[in-house]
Amino acid sequence: MAGERIGYLALHPSLTGRRARRDWPSASGPSATSTRPRRPSWPCSSLQSWEASATPYRERRDIIASAVAAAGLQAAECQGGLYLWVRSPWEDTMAFTAALAERRAVVVPGVAFGVPDHFRICFSVERSALQVAAQALLEAAASREG
Repeated sequence: MAGERIGYLALHPSLTGRRARRDWPSASGPSATSTRPRRPSWPCSSLQSWEASATPYRERRDIIASAVAAAGLQAAECQGGLYLWVRSPWEDTMAFTAALAERRAVVVPGVAFGVPDHFRICFSVERSALQVAAQALLEAAASREG
């Protein structure tokens, strides 16, 4: 589940019945996860289906990847996850991310991950937020540094 850090569970189809749903809360207890405080996982045991679709995330990824390319920026190809790594067009990546924030697009500077010349764009947000980010990328990339 995006943003919940619950992770993934892959089951053989023969194991996805009532018993699996009943046993899920005990399988996801403290011994199976990190010690980080988390929300209870009991809602997962009430799911009608264990199936999930990656299609909405692929569509969002494509929207922001197109915007990055239109702005003339370089990004690593995203093959998983919910974000793109983009090389900053400015030498001062922190200044560039601040310029994006002034335009209502919040990204994470790569310095937080040991990659100071990049920033990270999460695309698990609403499409309208991605459109704001796309416009901000175009404007900020076209402006002079600082």
